[in-house]
Amino acid sequence: MKFTFEEFLKKLPLPAGEKWKNGVSFTNAFTKGDFQLEFFAPRGKDYQTPHEADEFYIVARHGRFAVRERKIFLRGRRRAFRACSNGASFREYE
Repeated sequence: MKFTFEEFLKKLPLPAGEKWKNGVSFTNAFTKGDFQLEFFAPRGKDYQTPHEADEFYIVARHGRFAVRERKIFLRGRRRAFRACSNGASFREYE
C-alpha cells in the first residue's frame, strides 16, 4: 500500500463546521483494527483538542510543533509523537 501527501492534500479541507472553522483538516487514509492512519493538514489554525488516542506524525513540509510551552521545529519528512494527554498542537506550519 502506498500513499502520497499530494493525494490527500487534494481532498482537504473538508467542509467547515462548528469546531473546524476553516474546514476539517484531516481525513482517514487507512484503518486496520485499532490502528488508524489519518492525513492531517491544518490551514490557518490547528483546532485539535486533547483526545484519547496517542498520535504519531510525519511532517510533509515544515512547522513548529508545540508541546505545552516547548516549541519544536520540524523539517519535512520528520516525525513527532503526541501522547493523548499532553495538549500538543501545530503552530507556524506550511
